[in-house]
Amino acid sequence: MSTRGTPFAVYFNLTTVARKGDPVMRFLCFLFLLVFLGVVGAFAYFNQIDITLQFFDRSVTAPMAAVVGAAYVLGMLSGWTIVGMVRRSIHYVTERPIVGERIVSR
Repeated sequence: MSTRGTPFAVYFNLTTVARKGDPVMRFLCFLFLLVFLGVVGAFAYFNQIDITLQFFDRSVTAPMAAVVGAAYVLGMLSGWTIVGMVRRSIHYVTERPIVGERIVSR
């Protein structure tokens, strides 16, 4: 093993350090998932109050956790839609015309 040019470099083979099926990594991911679910559960437990949403002449009363969850899901879906639309637009603008096609102007 040569570290020529980088005398203080440490050689790590990342495929052996953190494999996908490594039990330690799986446990850490499981631990982070449990912590995240605990925080979400605590938020839902401590915010059981009902809130009323009003839009024009309509009103809906729902628990705060349900409103926050619905807003998160709707934001996630709209974010995916906008990202997809921007990607398609960039791809359409940057693609090259096929050789042999003529651009017809009016």
